[in-house]
Amino acid sequence: MVADSGPIFRAGVRHLLGRESDFEVFEADAVPVLAQTLAERAPDIALIDLELPPSGGVAAVAGLAPLYETQMILWGFEAPKNSVLAAITAGAKGFLPKEISEAGLMRSLRGVVRGDAPLSRGLATVMIDAVQGLEER
Repeated sequence: MVADSGPIFRAGVRHLLGRESDFEVFEADAVPVLAQTLAERAPDIALIDLELPPSGGVAAVAGLAPLYETQMILWGFEAPKNSVLAAITAGAKGFLPKEISEAGLMRSLRGVVRGDAPLSRGLATVMIDAVQGLEER
């Protein structure tokens, strides 16, 4: 599932994944369409835009992750660290930069199916620091 407000991103990801025999791609341009597709199609993975209308990807994940078994991955440009932490806390299984290469996206999505959590090294460090900060408090 590709849920993104940008038609060019949806089309690009759909084209990329459509070339692979092990992917079937659904699209959504807003949270209501995402929710409907999750309910009707139950995709394995949902790649969700951090800025997905109307309330953003973090809010979408917070509302939908408890209801569905779909692995939700947020993606965006230059995401603030607090947004990434909020996404993971809300139930996202990882965060990908929209600047990711085609090979990196394929590797990351296939990794999610195997149980991996896609996070850059920098974001993994942020997560470790956040957990350690909680323990100190």
